[in-house]
Amino acid sequence: MKVLSVDQIKRRESPLLYRITYDAVAKIMTDEDKSVEMPFEFVIESDPFGKKSVTVKLTPDHLDDQSQVNGESISESLVGQVEQLRKEGALP
Repeated sequence: MKVLSVDQIKRRESPLLYRITYDAVAKIMTDEDKSVEMPFEFVIESDPFGKKSVTVKLTPDHLDDQSQVNGESISESLVGQVEQLRKEGALP
């Protein structure tokens, strides 16, 4: 399995300035060379020292977190993709 992209990223409104919640859709290539779209939610949270952490919550409709993407779980792979998008400034 391979995470191809993270699309349709929408920011949710939140009263907490240190916590930003997003909804998105991941395109994942399965082992059978079939593309699957999987909705998920992620949160970027800043600690008091400015360090940012990313948490991913999978929607249980399509795949479970035990599925592997290049030796790591899907959620770990998505965290890496989201962190890259954050560093590039590509998040709304």
